[in-house]
Amino acid sequence: MLLPIACLTGFIVYLIVEALLLGRRRRSIPLRVTVTGTRGKSGTVRLLASICRQGEERVLSRITGSEALFLNPDGTELPIRRGTFPTIVEQKRTLRLARDVQARILISEIMSIHPENHLAESQRILMPKLVLITNIRPDHTEAQGRLREDAARVFCHDIPRRAAVAIPSEEIHPILVHDVARKDGLLLEARAGTAAAVMGKEWVARSSFFPEILDLVCTAARYMGFTDETIRRGLGRIRQDSPIRIHEQDGRKVYLVDGFGANDPLSTSLLLERIRRKLGRDPVETVGLLTLRADRADRSQQWLEALSGEMGHRFTKVFICGPGSSVIRQRLAGASCPAARDAEGITTEILAGCAGETLLLGMGNMKGAGSQLTAYWEKIGVTYAL
Repeated sequence: MLLPIACLTGFIVYLIVEALLLGRRRRSIPLRVTVTGTRGKSGTVRLLASICRQGEERVLSRITGSEALFLNPDGTELPIRRGTFPTIVEQKRTLRLARDVQARILISEIMSIHPENHLAESQRILMPKLVLITNIRPDHTEAQGRLREDAARVFCHDIPRRAAVAIPSEEIHPILVHDVARKDGLLLEARAGTAAAVMGKEWVARSSFFPEILDLVCTAARYMGFTDETIRRGLGRIRQDSPIRIHEQDGRKVYLVDGFGANDPLSTSLLLERIRRKLGRDPVETVGLLTLRADRADRSQQWLEALSGEMGHRFTKVFICGPGSSVIRQRLAGASCPAARDAEGITTEILAGCAGETLLLGMGNMKGAGSQLTAYWEKIGVTYAL
């Protein structure tokens, strides 16, 4: 009887000590910023961190995902070593490292999927004073729900009491507005044109980042006290990566577009429309290449519904590869599965059946075939400057 009581007492003491240490680490960092949303989080972290460095602030940043890393105060990268699957407990290490490097600002990407983990990561571990929400779109539907309202409720878990929340104007949702007001927070509306007023319209038009992301970062940076001149220097130092590669095949021009990281149909549709505007015309053929993942059946269903509807009409052809592709092909009229299995073979097979100028858009998932195709397209194509 005494042993269970002793174990329970020891566990309670451990929790108390852990909470005290966590609180001390948080208090050592004057400004804690988190970035949440459906898409664009990693780029947002990089942009804001660059502005902080140009403002001569010691900032530690954390980017999550399959290649998670820390951005040190000097801008160098420190890969995050993982022995198992990602876990929100990693954010405790983030706080400890920020304290150790004497960071005055911490910018961390929210990594959670399930609502209860969003709550624990943000309101139990990080306790941010400023929250950036990039966009509100359905994803991870098995955990978060299929509607935009469901996604908005999940992201509300990332907002502690009395926090400031920055979000693009077009992404503001009534559920979010109510939650911020209920928590005595401050809603910062990132209006369209904010970045253009700082950087100039031509710079924003050429940027590889979506204008609404740039508006969001500029709005947050101004709230943090940085001048427009500092913002210009910070954004100007970020490398602009175009998702388009130009490749010549059989005497015709081919645009290879890496849209695998967009993941969801809405983000991909926005990317496609943006590229069409950049090109100033529609190529003779617009081909979609959808890659699937065995562990993302919910996302595969999203793509099936989108390509069965209006989105499908934007492509002259659709190809599907990856686990479960034959099942999706049977349910999607006109879709095909490449016989090839490697990136070179898949690309060659698809382009062999196209005539004239072609835009080949990769979409769906970066993991698996997506990363292999990206690497191959980078090898054979020349960067198309936006």
